[in-house]
Amino acid sequence: MALNKLGFRTDTFGHNSFIRNPPLTVINIVLDGGEQTLFVPPAGTTAVIFSSTGEFWVKSNGTARVPESNTDSGSELNPLGYEVGGELARLSITAPRAIRMSIACYA
Repeated sequence: MALNKLGFRTDTFGHNSFIRNPPLTVINIVLDGGEQTLFVPPAGTTAVIFSSTGEFWVKSNGTARVPESNTDSGSELNPLGYEVGGELARLSITAPRAIRMSIACYA
């Protein structure tokens, strides 16, 4: 798979904007409610950005869980993205309801 570097446009004053360059690799995932998937980024990926149709929980190098009480499950709700690679090589993803998700991968 082809990967490009994550970059942001600059505005007319030379400041970084929140508009990123389009990814060359996007992985799409369909999750049923309560289902879990293990996402291993393609080789060379250093950053991923998530987008979904509903809430989801992610945990790196562990098992993501939807919390049912006040707890520290280590799972994060709807993260925008993660730096990955090295020790953060696997992401567990789960959702309480059926969702569709895209994961943009950058070198």
